[in-house]
Amino acid sequence: MNRVAKRFAFALAWPVLAVLAMSIVSTLIVSSALAQGQSVPSAWIDISATVTSLEQLGPNARRAASADEFWVGYTFALRDGVHVGCDDWNGRQVSFGSNDVHFYMEGDGDGNEMQGVRCDESFGLFLRFDGSTSEVAEARTMALRRASRRFDDPIVWAGEFPADASVAFLRSAVLGAGGGPSRALSTRSEEVRERLLGAVAMHRSAAAVEVVFAALDTAKPSELRELAVFWASQIGADEGLQRLIAMARGDDDKEVRQQSIFWLAQVAGERATAHLAEIAEDDPDTEVRQAAVFALSQSEDDAAVEALMNIVRMHDNPEVVKSALFWLGQSGDPRAVELIEELLFGRGSRSRSRDPLRYPG
Repeated sequence: MNRVAKRFAFALAWPVLAVLAMSIVSTLIVSSALAQGQSVPSAWIDISATVTSLEQLGPNARRAASADEFWVGYTFALRDGVHVGCDDWNGRQVSFGSNDVHFYMEGDGDGNEMQGVRCDESFGLFLRFDGSTSEVAEARTMALRRASRRFDDPIVWAGEFPADASVAFLRSAVLGAGGGPSRALSTRSEEVRERLLGAVAMHRSAAAVEVVFAALDTAKPSELRELAVFWASQIGADEGLQRLIAMARGDDDKEVRQQSIFWLAQVAGERATAHLAEIAEDDPDTEVRQAAVFALSQSEDDAAVEALMNIVRMHDNPEVVKSALFWLGQSGDPRAVELIEELLFGRGSRSRSRDPLRYPG
């Protein structure tokens, strides 16, 4: 299990990912329910009528809370197709960032997918400050009803802010950018950084995509880049796919390559086949090659079956060949059956001198 799998309920294993990913699509968003008249809990300190700038959010919240340790929350417009705080429905509820927020991504169906699904979209991004008004100690995105029960420190509510302004506010903490204003948001916690990246990606803002792409940079921590790979696959459109291809083929971290391979296969379909076949052939790491083989096996592209058959016939790595044979056997494709019969009973001709069924190991 890779590092990001520990933070995402949908990344427990490659087969589980495959089932879930088919239910996730790259369109994502909704307007805040708070903007439609929802009120905040009475125990919270509501400064939404007086706070006008996110840059002053920390100092204003600290004065309102009269404490060094406090939470401050606000809401923003979500990407189209994202619904938060939803009941589990047909296995399509996804845990995000923590166990306290769930979001549902609509598919490309007949428009009736949300029927019978209850969502509480009164949500907020909550930041905990501990002795500082610019350094975030903890971050959560959750429905307000949950937040009112989860936090012990004072909770300050700042209302709703434009998505573009929120992304600009969070950017420095996500990317660890230096040289900004002295009050620029920051964090020392990689976990907070990853949670904020996910929150940014949920914004209805073109700038959110730019932050996700910036998080793919090789100078960023591997765990952050793995998470950015997922979000690039979901909100990055064609440019996101091109970046996934580049990372799948050339990133220095094998787990980043594996994540890129998986999500590339899920969102690119037949466009990914040739790239995945080349990775299965050329990547220096056997596990990455096997990940590419698995991704090919999940494709509905006829050319993917041919690619797997070529791997069986021509590949020099016995572990990769075994993986290809296994997934071909699971496919039920008549071409795969014919190849396996050829290998078992010697029918037909093969261009390799070694029998892949007799490799040691």
